[in-house]
Amino acid sequence: MDKQALLALMENNTQTTREKIIKTKKNYKRAPLMPIHLRVMIAVVLGQIACGYALGISGTALSNVAKYINISDLWTGLIGAGSLIGLAGSLLIGRLSDKIGRRKLLMINMYIFAGLTLLHLLTANLLLTFIIRIGIGLMIAVDYTVGNALLTEWLPKGEDSKRQSHLLIYWTIGFILSYIAGTLITGFGAYTWQVILATGAVPAIITALFRSFFPLSASPTWLASKGKVKKANKIISKQMAFA
Repeated sequence: MDKQALLALMENNTQTTREKIIKTKKNYKRAPLMPIHLRVMIAVVLGQIACGYALGISGTALSNVAKYINISDLWTGLIGAGSLIGLAGSLLIGRLSDKIGRRKLLMINMYIFAGLTLLHLLTANLLLTFIIRIGIGLMIAVDYTVGNALLTEWLPKGEDSKRQSHLLIYWTIGFILSYIAGTLITGFGAYTWQVILATGAVPAIITALFRSFFPLSASPTWLASKGKVKKANKIISKQMAFA
């Protein structure tokens, strides 16, 4: 076989592979709702509730802290805004998730989230509390940015945008739960505000355990964008029974 014929054959094989990829991707985005979609949705929804709770709980805790320690308006504002400052990290998280994948970040971030939240039980230092809140805000940025991306890439066309528009509802649910919990938690004296802040670990741990017991699959779209087409097709075949 001469060089020209070999090049023609290679080009033909490349084109065939490309067409197969496109066909497979179209199939998986046109599929009806399946268990994999439900698993992704629950994993993302739980994360949104945990994030909403973490943002809301700081307000409830700060309304209690002045009863027990001398705190200035400056520190009250900084601690309250700490999570929002951390959220600015979402500008970098998108790039990071494009490099290492959505699945890896979502599988570990809620454990880090819970660990940071539990640190509130160990310190009443205002500077450390502020730093912890920034770290929690960064984990919220991870969950929101990466969860949105994974939801969009896995869910069928039409369902992705619809379900994405519902995420704010789950943030609101988290907010409401945080204020209910913050109101009910009493009896810890000077540690009450720390305990209130630490309760943010509960929804985070629930989310982390769900994602561990019902692991998320990597996004086929992300894998294909990294040239891992065979792996993407294998995941689609396994999760959605596509040949």
